[in-house]
Amino acid sequence: MATTFLVNELKLDKNLDALKDKYLPQRDLELIGTWQQHNICPPVIDLPNLNDIEIRKIYRDPDVELYRLMNRFPRLFLPWRPIILACRAERNALEAVFRVANGYAWHNNRNWCNPAAPLSSWYGVTTKPVLACIIGRRLIYLERVITLDLSRNNLAPRKLDEESGRLAAEIGQLSCLQKLYLNNNFLRGKLPENLSRLTALTDLRLQFNQFEGSIPSSLSKLIRLTRLQLDHNRFEGYIPPALSSLTQLEGLFLHCNNLGNQIRLYRPRPGRPFERFTDRIITAGKVSGIRIREQEVRDYYLNDAKRYEIHPPVRESIAIMEELLIRRVSTNIPPSFVNLSKLKELTVYGNHLNGSVDSTLKKHPYYAQWKLTQYSQQTGFHLSTT
Repeated sequence: MATTFLVNELKLDKNLDALKDKYLPQRDLELIGTWQQHNICPPVIDLPNLNDIEIRKIYRDPDVELYRLMNRFPRLFLPWRPIILACRAERNALEAVFRVANGYAWHNNRNWCNPAAPLSSWYGVTTKPVLACIIGRRLIYLERVITLDLSRNNLAPRKLDEESGRLAAEIGQLSCLQKLYLNNNFLRGKLPENLSRLTALTDLRLQFNQFEGSIPSSLSKLIRLTRLQLDHNRFEGYIPPALSSLTQLEGLFLHCNNLGNQIRLYRPRPGRPFERFTDRIITAGKVSGIRIREQEVRDYYLNDAKRYEIHPPVRESIAIMEELLIRRVSTNIPPSFVNLSKLKELTVYGNHLNGSVDSTLKKHPYYAQWKLTQYSQQTGFHLSTT
């Protein structure tokens, strides 16, 4: 039984006529016609004859079976090996998201982790075909994920063990993803660094969750982002100046977090945990351009004999950082945001920002639309534009 792959736009009409002679189901012919209208033309490859058992296996799970055929005929599949591997990795990544976020408790998990269902039939998943073939009397195709919309879907319910309720790091394997909507759920923990691998992403919405920790500077690698929503979470620390490299950004929403949070610090004693204290000293040093190592902070407070062995400038810097933190002097909006020429919306209210906005930002063409002081910061903090 011969197997024929679709080729390119120039030959698609001819293939459509040929497919009618094969008595393909009408739904497959309509799907190919839709591809033609949108100029979507999967590549071509010729396969050897397959028996009925192999064909049924491919119908059941095209990702797995085409991967097996690729190992069986490596030379034949060599041009399409990256596509097949990427499609298989994306299915595994979505299964990891389902597993880590307790998918069985979602409001809607239709067809998720069903090996017989194409990714396009999974709830909240939108795909585009990248490789198609005609086997027997049926159309088989592989697809890449371009949109993942699981907003308001009860991801990570409140009563879960500590290991669940997070955003799976494998989500970084969805390299063709353009839109990611996970807002209005109960996701928690830190944002995975692998998010920076989603370089095709244009819209990222993670608002109304319970994410914590600092905002990763690695998000600056998502250079195609036009909208970034991180509001109504528990992020703390400073606003990363590296975000100023997102030159396509039109909307940045950071309100209702704990950004700029520097809680009044105690002077730690031996045997008393002070990891958070150490982190804040080091973070404050980074903001001021001073490199302070964790061991130096420990020696400064817990070992009087070694305190004076610390390099004097570093020792003085630790003392200065402590004084700044105790006075609750927090970080502000990075002046480098003036380079975000397309940024029309910026919200930072409901945080722990203090002081006045840098005068450099007032040169931004959309500065008046930001309305930075229209709503207040949290109690005890005040952001001024004067």
